[in-house]
Amino acid sequence: MTISAIRWELEPSCNLNCKHCFVGKSSLSYPKRIGLDAGLNILDNLHQVGVKELYFTTREPLLNPYICQYIVRCTEYRIKTSLITNGICLNDEQLVSKLINSGLCSISTSLEGPTAETNDMIRGSNSFDKALRGILAFQSQTIKCGKTVPINLQMSLNAYNSNLCSTIPTLIDNLPFDSLSVGALSNSGNAKYNQDIFLDDERYFDLFTILAKEYRKIKKPNYVLIFKSLMPWEAVLLRYLTGYDIYPVTPYCSILNGTYSMLSDGSIIPCISLYDKNKTIHVYGNENNLTQKLESAFTRCVEEIKSENETVKRLYCSNCYFSDRCFLCPALVNDEKMKDAALSRCIKAKHQFEKLIEERYKEGCYLKIDRSQVLYSYRELVFQKNYADSIKKEFRFSIESESDRFIEELLQGLLYRKQSFKTENKIIRSLILEGVIALRGGHSA
Repeated sequence: MTISAIRWELEPSCNLNCKHCFVGKSSLSYPKRIGLDAGLNILDNLHQVGVKELYFTTREPLLNPYICQYIVRCTEYRIKTSLITNGICLNDEQLVSKLINSGLCSISTSLEGPTAETNDMIRGSNSFDKALRGILAFQSQTIKCGKTVPINLQMSLNAYNSNLCSTIPTLIDNLPFDSLSVGALSNSGNAKYNQDIFLDDERYFDLFTILAKEYRKIKKPNYVLIFKSLMPWEAVLLRYLTGYDIYPVTPYCSILNGTYSMLSDGSIIPCISLYDKNKTIHVYGNENNLTQKLESAFTRCVEEIKSENETVKRLYCSNCYFSDRCFLCPALVNDEKMKDAALSRCIKAKHQFEKLIEERYKEGCYLKIDRSQVLYSYRELVFQKNYADSIKKEFRFSIESESDRFIEELLQGLLYRKQSFKTENKIIRSLILEGVIALRGGHSA
């Protein structure tokens, strides 16, 4: 077991009380803040065990007086650092200057909609203006310092901002964000006590479709649009309906990749989403033999999480194309309502896609190869890499004899090809599902 990344829930306090905060109601059980020396000692140990990335996150890390010293120490160790903040504290010019010069690699913040009205209903009075001023101040300071620090925006679709969804892509294009991650609400933390902010489950996909279509209207967007709550078949269907390059990023648990959460006192737990759910085992980051202790403590937890996922997949996903690599969030699996809703959406999207693609086959169509894809062959395998928006992913496809010539022409750089083909052709179907090629013709969206 390796530790590749840590999400440090650095600060037990926050200057906002957002209605949808997924850790809001667990704040009372958060441990107290530790001192600077203890924090630096923890970072020393994390470096020793090979941590490569560290995220300073909930509740509001910029309220911690040692945040800049921690980032500097990480920079010395070449640990990539990211800051997740609500943006309010970025109005402090001195703090912003220290952050930028500390070696911070990226920053993420949140706005809940395109206006102060939609945002402040969720995050509190005047929070939109304060956060936006802070973001602009941060960008201005990076320019002055000659630094490049990507600024990412997160947004949850909810009952307050849904009617203005079509205006969001253009608004963000005029702000200094490098990416916009849009998702649904999580039924945890404060959100459990604010059910009026939720949308009907079916509504989310409709809004994602609106966002994708409006985003496509921007000729040269200044940011990347990311959908973070889609099930794999929803991603496939959305790409088909809108033409936007949405790739089937399957759900996956970061614990399996060696990414853990660390509380404000330095205790490492599997994930903050499982905090107070009888799955939290503590190992302190300032202990010796940290890797061995984590492996001993978390092995049972990881096996339990895997077992729960396998049970769900046997019931719902046994014949799914994405089953081998799809791994539902354990917090979702433990919430019956959210789990059933997510799986139902995925199954519905699959049936809808299959119906639409059969209609397209009957109408006559041709294949378009995505310009961001690179295919190359090695022995009996074909590899695909997606270079869109700096995202690099790789999948393997076994070459079937009847597809050899088609694949050979793909590898020669063919961008458009009209040809008839059968739905049983597994390699072509795989390439469509992976986003390498798309169907065009008939009534193309």
